[in-house]
Amino acid sequence: MNPQVKQVRPIENYQIEVIFENGEQRLFDIKPYLQRGGWWIGWVEEILGVNCQERTRGDLLNSLRVTLREALEFIER
Repeated sequence: MNPQVKQVRPIENYQIEVIFENGEQRLFDIKPYLQRGGWWIGWVEEILGVNCQERTRGDLLNSLRVTLREALEFIER
């Protein structure tokens, strides 16, 4: 069974650190980012379906954090 996600936080070089309740930590690369027509587009290559589009980079990072957390929680079921 997969552990529950405890915390997700951004770190340098466009990565997200995911900390699980059992103490395990993983890094996910959230590059590349594209900015097209005023939109920021990003995804987590390691997990299919974790992709987002927002008007600002900050909003994109927040959306990716939420989407990654939801995907990991879904996988755990």
